[in-house]
Amino acid sequence: CMWSRALPVFRRSFLHVNRAYSARVPLTQDTTLSSGIRVATEAKAGQTAAISVIVNTGSGHETEKNNGIAHFLEHLAFKGTSKRSKHQLELEIENMGGTLNAFTSREHTVYIAKVFKHDVDNAVDILSDILQHSKYDPKDITYEKGVVLREMEEVNKNVEEFAMDHLHEIAFAGSSLGYTILGPQKNIENFTREGIVEYVNSYYTCNRIAVVGAGAVDHDHLMALTNEKFVSLKESSPQDLCTLPDAKFIGAYRNLQSDICAKNYGVLAYRGASWSSGEMIPLLVIQTLIGTFDAHMGVGNQLFSNLAHRVAASNPNCEAIKSFITSYDTTGLVGCSFSTAEVDVEQLVKTMTLEYSSLAKTLTENDVSRAKHRLKASMAMMYDGVVPVCEDMGRQLLTIGRRVPLQEFFDRIDAVDLEVVRNTCIRHFVDTNPAIVTVGNVKDLDYDKINTWSKW
Repeated sequence: CMWSRALPVFRRSFLHVNRAYSARVPLTQDTTLSSGIRVATEAKAGQTAAISVIVNTGSGHETEKNNGIAHFLEHLAFKGTSKRSKHQLELEIENMGGTLNAFTSREHTVYIAKVFKHDVDNAVDILSDILQHSKYDPKDITYEKGVVLREMEEVNKNVEEFAMDHLHEIAFAGSSLGYTILGPQKNIENFTREGIVEYVNSYYTCNRIAVVGAGAVDHDHLMALTNEKFVSLKESSPQDLCTLPDAKFIGAYRNLQSDICAKNYGVLAYRGASWSSGEMIPLLVIQTLIGTFDAHMGVGNQLFSNLAHRVAASNPNCEAIKSFITSYDTTGLVGCSFSTAEVDVEQLVKTMTLEYSSLAKTLTENDVSRAKHRLKASMAMMYDGVVPVCEDMGRQLLTIGRRVPLQEFFDRIDAVDLEVVRNTCIRHFVDTNPAIVTVGNVKDLDYDKINTWSKW
């Protein structure tokens, strides 16, 4: 094939550090304490700061037996500690005029506070108290089981989340990355205080934690606070030596008959790239040029990308197309979701798979250039605001091992040309079996036939 040669620049992953950036952009200050905790800051003049504690654990680190425990533990975080009651926690944050939140993903659990700069000490004290001294009262555990089960009901009514959970289950079957974040009902009902404490002792260890600050925060001061406050955590645990099955992408199909949405819905996905992969940027460019289509937006055709618009134009009942990319430590997903009034979605799925498989032949320099400009704008927005900066910095530290400067992202985007995009399209979309989930009153698809559409 004329486009089978990969450019050398993309054999280098984000794990490679280019020291030239130290003279061009202000780098994140990053220190590993003697305990093993990573402390990182990105100072910016202003009145507010975000302080987060990111723990390298999520549903992707769980087993079939304890799946859902990372998310359940996050729910218990604000129920009170040996030092503060639930009411005192809420009152303390409210009196500071701050916010305190937490969320769980498949790979991380994040606790984050946004406060005024003179309350950074209090924020670190509260976060350290929650992580080290939460009571995990049996009454709170019982109560939160009901809360999580009600949350599960709501998630299963959200067609996008419902479909993505099933997509992960079939695309990463046989690995923990295929588990849902909330876990199955049986597990939630059987969680005990002993099991929760064991999980905390196994995964809330210094070598899995990063304390990150963005905004009006001083690096040396945050280091001192972390050394002072985080003193009850184990440095590591035997769990670090346990390995779970590798998450390998599997092409598969699942049709879910459901009335949770007015329109029929589907997700088409291919193997993506890990956070540190050299293919991440080319795939982001591809995802950007595919873009979105929404039939209800009263705008001109030029807003939509070629692929999204071509698919919609040949399928009049298609109401929306939305591209996505999801990355993890060792793998990822890239593809698009769609909604339609059609019961028979074969033609729509065929059009999409044919468009993906022919991208390497149809893309132009102008397509790639437009996508690169849009991607840069999107990247710049991710570096704006103390909370998103804090979250992104912590994720990068735990997945890539360092903070990637915005200028480096721009340079990597600039290095992508038409040949690189074509090579990436061939590797991911040609002669490969996608993972597909459909939801609603949808006729079964012939998966073997679908797989022939990606062949050249």
